[in-house]
Amino acid sequence: MFAEEAKKALPMVLQFSKAPTLAQLEALRTRAGEIESVLWQEWKKAASRALGSQLTFVDLKRQDIWVAVYEGPGARLELHMHPKRPEWRLFAIPEANMHANNPVRRMLEPPVARSLCRTGLLVGSWDLAVPGQHEVKIVISGVGDGPDGLTDSWQKSLGLLDNKYREKTVWQQIEIEVDSPETSAQIFDRDITGVYTYLPKCGTACNSLHKRILDSEGDAVDSREPDLYFFLDSTRTRDGSWDQFVFSTSMRRYEYDECRPIVAKLDPQWRQSDEKSTRVTCRVDWVWVQLDDIRSQPDSLYGVLSNEENITIDEDSCAKAQALLTCSVYLGDDPSPLWPIDCWLEIDKLHEREYLRLMTWMLQRIRNVSHDAQWKTVELSESLQKRHCHCERCAPTPPAILWYKREKGRGSDIRAVEDSRQAAPFERALKARPTAFQIHVQYSSDDKHGKVVIGINPATLIHQAASHLPPRPSPIEAAWRLDTSYTPLPLIAKPPFTIPSNRHDEPAEQPEGFKLNLRPEQLRSLKWMQHQEDTAEPFIEEEICEGTSDHLGWRLEGRARKPVSVLGGVLADQVGYGKTAIMLGLIATRNAKRLAKERHAPPGKILAKATCVIVPAHLVLQWKGEVTKFIKLIGKHSPKVVTLHQGSDINSTTVEDILDADIVIVASSMPNSEHYLDNLGSFAGVALPNKAGRYFNARLDEAHKKLASQVELLQKEGGVKDAHKVIKGAHENASHQEHFVQLKRLKGRAYAEANEEKSKMLKNPSADRERSDSAAAGPSKSSRSAIKESEPSKNPLTVRPVLKPVQRTGLGPQPTRTFIGVSLPTLKQVLERENLSGIKEASSSKSRGKRRLAARRSVIVDSDDSDDLTSEPSSGKSHLRSSSQGSQDEYQGGSDDDSDTEEELEPSSEDDVVVISDEESDVPRRKKPVAKKVAKKPLNPVLNN
Repeated sequence: MFAEEAKKALPMVLQFSKAPTLAQLEALRTRAGEIESVLWQEWKKAASRALGSQLTFVDLKRQDIWVAVYEGPGARLELHMHPKRPEWRLFAIPEANMHANNPVRRMLEPPVARSLCRTGLLVGSWDLAVPGQHEVKIVISGVGDGPDGLTDSWQKSLGLLDNKYREKTVWQQIEIEVDSPETSAQIFDRDITGVYTYLPKCGTACNSLHKRILDSEGDAVDSREPDLYFFLDSTRTRDGSWDQFVFSTSMRRYEYDECRPIVAKLDPQWRQSDEKSTRVTCRVDWVWVQLDDIRSQPDSLYGVLSNEENITIDEDSCAKAQALLTCSVYLGDDPSPLWPIDCWLEIDKLHEREYLRLMTWMLQRIRNVSHDAQWKTVELSESLQKRHCHCERCAPTPPAILWYKREKGRGSDIRAVEDSRQAAPFERALKARPTAFQIHVQYSSDDKHGKVVIGINPATLIHQAASHLPPRPSPIEAAWRLDTSYTPLPLIAKPPFTIPSNRHDEPAEQPEGFKLNLRPEQLRSLKWMQHQEDTAEPFIEEEICEGTSDHLGWRLEGRARKPVSVLGGVLADQVGYGKTAIMLGLIATRNAKRLAKERHAPPGKILAKATCVIVPAHLVLQWKGEVTKFIKLIGKHSPKVVTLHQGSDINSTTVEDILDADIVIVASSMPNSEHYLDNLGSFAGVALPNKAGRYFNARLDEAHKKLASQVELLQKEGGVKDAHKVIKGAHENASHQEHFVQLKRLKGRAYAEANEEKSKMLKNPSADRERSDSAAAGPSKSSRSAIKESEPSKNPLTVRPVLKPVQRTGLGPQPTRTFIGVSLPTLKQVLERENLSGIKEASSSKSRGKRRLAARRSVIVDSDDSDDLTSEPSSGKSHLRSSSQGSQDEYQGGSDDDSDTEEELEPSSEDDVVVISDEESDVPRRKKPVAKKVAKKPLNPVLNN
């Protein structure tokens, strides 16, 4: 609360009314102490730059006191809200290109100016810290006589065993006096003379803390001023000999880039001791000189979206944001480099922190005009309601799920994977979704004003929330809200769940046709159940999507709701209360036949009047006995009960039995039985896997969808025959119902087998089902004889035998290696396959001879590790052969005339086989006998033997 109120009261922009010039600062050289000329010139530039900067609010820090931070191009201003002495401190920031050990950086660590807020926040004079070293001699004396005034030193309290530390003591109180009081009054910011008491257990270095308790006159110090401390202030990285005692109003530990307010420093060689009196040099690095007052720039101009403004959302509303806050401020001639000049810039998430830190002083005023964080209802267009508020821009359709088999031991495991062709666009669409907050900035060089526009997009959050709702026909109610003081909660408080009692409800009448009367408490439960079946309150399905800006502290939420009428409920009476009798009483009071005539069955279902009761398997017969025990009549006839205790009961139960029944009692274990799943898959025409899991659920959903279409066929005239045809066709194609994808790249034998199987399926799928799995390793004798080598194939993807069967005699092992060749389809075949009728043939046989085709190096793929290739192996020939020559001869009709080397023709062996790979088709094909090209200077004599 204090931080919010302080930000409302603090000025957002500050600037000196009359910044001193360099000439005015040079006139203060006479007040400066000992300082080098170069350091003095650098200090003047830094001080002039800091005093001329426009300072804007950045942050409010909470330490031992509250500190408000302002920043400018070359300065940092801090408001220290000390309860006894609030003051402003102005720090000059060194130039960025100045090296770390430059003495100017150490000189600019303390503030260059300050202002004490005695009567008001901006009322008071400003003092400039003129650098220069001043020295004054002081006397430090112990107070008291003898051992009573001494106490153990920090070395002795630690138990150091060195002789000079074992018995070392220090004074419990010391008195400080100044040699020349007139000079000290001019250079000291506070009066340091007086009596100081020793506080060894207050956490300072070497237990050195002293606190001033009496002034030089012996009176108590003024309680309206901050306490003055005297202690050892250690440096960060230097040797301990550089540590020195200081007088300061703050004794806490300071972080990096923070500066302790120091009144004076002692010589680094002085340390605490038991000497009665010592004379020490005291140094001051600056003196304070009064300057002009400071003033605040007028508040910025703001425009805010009204809370009562109505927003209508349609399909394109998410493409643009609603301007929530517009701000225009004067920045002068030298704005920050982050401001784009004369153009609008949208800030992305990567640079949001940097820009918002720059504009914090502008955005704090939004606290005064913030929204009330209440839900605001919006209207959805009629076209958006018809589409169930689906927006592809905000909620892109997820990729389809594919399945692959992973071999695992002796079995296989089926895993799910996203369709890679749809996953990448889906991920890009998710990243390109409209953001909840949009921030645009611009600096206008005409009026020297910076403009900030913050927009919100509740439509995209509402579209996202609506996409999570189930697709029901009920209308969607949309709303949004904005919270500008959002703080993330570690836990969300949830109300406790309670079950209401029906003790004060009215009882129902005794059910008609009941053999026994129900008790009053049972009648009250029956009354509530009848109400739930007739006029139950709609259940609200709700989804909320949010977008937060951590740097702004804002949260925008979009809500989508659907009222859903759900009849029924949960009867949560205690054990032995008679819940079974109450349920049977509800069944007896319902006129099932009348309700069945008035209602219409949804598509793919048959409406029945019966009440389905699902119970554990061991309670099926008990429930059937309970029906006979309590119910005498339902309407005008005795109750008809059908029990489904096991999966085999389904075969003996007809649709007419279910339609005539009043109560159907089903064992809860039956839907999971193997017999039930087999019947379900057979009737729906879907092969269900044996193993439960995600893939089983997907196939089961597919079976339920096809089951609905089967039911619709049965209700039509002649639908029984059509349903049988569907079932028969599904069983014949059962092996092709499951489609699996291949994740890894196939190599070697697996690659050849997969392509051969694919080619066979494309040629004749029915014949492929009749073949054995051994055909993948190579064509059989019957299949090879059935295919004519000379007959050209009409299908560009056709399997042809590579080698003739090898005749072997003897008792040795038969050769198992089979070479497979892969050929490219012709251009004509490709055009015919792609149905490109409008494109003429690219070339004739003569023009094809001039066309060059790039062929890859051959890869010989074998199906076994045997070295038995043919009946007459040719020695000295390599099994790896370049396919560029063969492919060009086959598709070009001859050799090129532009050959770089003179070649001779040499007949090749009839059994030479190559493999040519292609991205579109990989079909085994035998290479025709062609002439081999031999260069005059062979590179490999082994290949040309």
